[in-house]
Amino acid sequence: MGRPELSHCLVVPIPLSKKRERVRGFNQTLIIAAYFCQEFAYELKFDLKRIKHQVPQSSLNEQDRLINLQNAFRWTGPNLKGQSIILLDDVVTTGATLNEAARVLKAAGAGQSYGLVVAKG
Repeated sequence: MGRPELSHCLVVPIPLSKKRERVRGFNQTLIIAAYFCQEFAYELKFDLKRIKHQVPQSSLNEQDRLINLQNAFRWTGPNLKGQSIILLDDVVTTGATLNEAARVLKAAGAGQSYGLVVAKG
């Protein structure tokens, strides 16, 4: 298997819940995504929404993380029609957040999804 063609991907940052973003005052993943897209000329899409507030993933074990994120996201943009996606997040531990977001994007018509994270926790 060769290297994936990533030049025509959309970048979709993992959103925080509105409550968590309000408490924190910012979403670090959105900031990282904006710089990343500016530097590498990718199109940035903000149409992935977190539709429920969950307890922080860091406080849960692996099995509970999977359950915690079920139906946590919704794609609100147009059909993705086979579009390749780079899902951007700040930290990955078990991959549950990226997997659930990728599932939602696939249901919205996306082709391949690639995870890009800043740190492994």
